[in-house]
Amino acid sequence: MKIREEIALIQKRAMIILDQIMDPFGPINLEDFLYYKNLGAFYAWYTNHEERQSEFVDPLRYFIFLEHRQFLIDYVRDVRKRAKSWREFNVGAFALAHSRYNGYFPPFWGFNVKENPEDKTDCAEKRLILSAEEAGFDRIIVLAVSGPLQKDEISGRESPTLHPCWRCRELFQESPIMHPKTLIFTVHPEFDIFELRTVEQLINFHEVK
Repeated sequence: MKIREEIALIQKRAMIILDQIMDPFGPINLEDFLYYKNLGAFYAWYTNHEERQSEFVDPLRYFIFLEHRQFLIDYVRDVRKRAKSWREFNVGAFALAHSRYNGYFPPFWGFNVKENPEDKTDCAEKRLILSAEEAGFDRIIVLAVSGPLQKDEISGRESPTLHPCWRCRELFQESPIMHPKTLIFTVHPEFDIFELRTVEQLINFHEVK
């Protein structure tokens, strides 16, 4: 393949993932992103579109996600086994958080607890976010969630993986350590089915018209 044809292919693939990232609803196709990254187009696009960088997801979030994706998959599925649900609706959450003071990314996890029907819902994502806030971390970079499928009770949307509920989506918008570009990685508990969205895309996806 000629060099010009190779460059054209890179640019074409770059625009595919760019469109996914800019899509207000998502999701982002992981295979497209990996292909794009391996070709080196991620850095090239980012540096050649200075006027739009404020709209673009910081590549660091994606690089951290890609480096730890199997770790996130394995552990979020394991964490959900600790859940305590009277109806066996077990949900686990696992995240990497950042501290501006020491710059490292330790894991945080949470699981839902509702042992009786009359108990107040205590979501896995909420428990995780509160623990990270209490520990003094300033940003969650990527948050993985795994649980059984169900239709969203507010938007009515159905998805191939469990999405955080409306309570958690509200918390994502209110918590100082969550960001519109924080990555939400939803993992099917039994199969290799995954979805990747930003908080912003997740909120838009479930927005009631």
